[in-house]
Amino acid sequence: MNNYSFEKRISQILDIPSGSSVLVAVSGGVDSMSMLNALCSINHDLKIYVAHVNFNLRGNDSNLDEQLVAQWCSNRNLQLFIKSVDTLKYCKERGVSMEMGARELRYTWFESLIREHNIYYLLTAHKANDKAETIIIKLHRGSGIKGLCGIGERVRMNGYTIVRPILAYTREEIEKYARYHNVPFRVDKTNLECDVVRNKIRNQVFPVLEKINPSAVSSINRSIKYVNSANTIISNLVDKEKDKLCIDRNSYMQKLYNVGAALTNIIPECTIEVSKLEQGNEEFWLYSIMSAYGFGGDTVEALYKTLHETAVKRFESENYTAIKERGYIKFYSSTDLVTPDEVKIDSLGRDGAYHFGKVEVKFEFLSADEYSRMGKGPSQLAAEGIMVLSLEKLEGNLSVRGMKKGDFFVPYGMKGSKKISDYFTDLKVDNATREFIPLLCSNNKIVSVIGNRIDANYAVHKEEPILLVSISNN
Repeated sequence: MNNYSFEKRISQILDIPSGSSVLVAVSGGVDSMSMLNALCSINHDLKIYVAHVNFNLRGNDSNLDEQLVAQWCSNRNLQLFIKSVDTLKYCKERGVSMEMGARELRYTWFESLIREHNIYYLLTAHKANDKAETIIIKLHRGSGIKGLCGIGERVRMNGYTIVRPILAYTREEIEKYARYHNVPFRVDKTNLECDVVRNKIRNQVFPVLEKINPSAVSSINRSIKYVNSANTIISNLVDKEKDKLCIDRNSYMQKLYNVGAALTNIIPECTIEVSKLEQGNEEFWLYSIMSAYGFGGDTVEALYKTLHETAVKRFESENYTAIKERGYIKFYSSTDLVTPDEVKIDSLGRDGAYHFGKVEVKFEFLSADEYSRMGKGPSQLAAEGIMVLSLEKLEGNLSVRGMKKGDFFVPYGMKGSKKISDYFTDLKVDNATREFIPLLCSNNKIVSVIGNRIDANYAVHKEEPILLVSISNN
């Protein structure tokens, strides 16, 4: 590599329209300082903003990093943003690792600068060594093919694009460029410590790999390129097959239930039919689908081992919950599975609407004459999801809540009492969503599974004032 090719490669990768604003993340190390120097040498007519985070993790060395970046930018009239953060405090309060906490801090700040200054490109100084190290980390943790694709040169984020202009170059090539151009930089001595996984791989694993193959970094990166190509082909295949294996939200409602809004108010984002998983490759298809919902290899393997068991199994990722039951694997947004609080009804005789989780429950009180003029009987209204209840038989203290252990009622049209849990089992209601189905209670006795069936003890058998209860999804 020569210096011309280094800057030419950066120019080609940038592919940023002339006059654009870019935010360059600069730590003061050789990678980011060389990237910034090369960027300023390229005549691209870009508006360059520089961002430096002082993590305050290395005493005075952290301040010297900041001073170097500030002086360099001042000499070239570059606008510099500096943020000083208490990284140790941040990580302790949130219970995250130092590496994760530092990443959250810098990217949260970067994105605020991007929004404030209408910037569309963020440039970071990841290099070929970082890419190779990441792959070893992913292999160590057990990753699928997507995870082995490594760091991309261009990644579209929330309204902006991350560009990594020096990703093709190794540490040695970047240091050579810095020496040739007398680029000042600081050495982070903590990178030589082996207290975190990445440093252990960098300082202990790669020296061994490079003894076996001096071009280990380049060889691994070449393999990553082939894996990326394979992933593109496989992803296209998976996308086509997912339509056969999975049921979307709308199809799920039609296929599994036909019982109205009350029993379908929590709908999975995606549902896998276990019987349709290709024999011999179930775990691959599971990983291909589940990884999109944040589930790692360990969880996929654990679910796979229970795939053909009859017991209900529940698995959690950061944002989703997977439930395996009755031949299906269902993925719910975890925010959907927050149990609604019990809702107290103001008073008998007053019309109103109340929110219970994702549904709205409406109450309408009618006199015997008003009900008669409707021209519809309880069965007709029940078919429309409207419950007809005898106002005289209600004891007051009405409330809407979810199922509790031991709940039972006498389903209208059936013989004898039945546990609510058994009733839901007969209707094939998901275990995960039963507590979200609204039950109307009077003095804590079940009056109705709203929108589905009433307790026979509260049925209307004569001309009398009634309560109409209906439900709709918000």
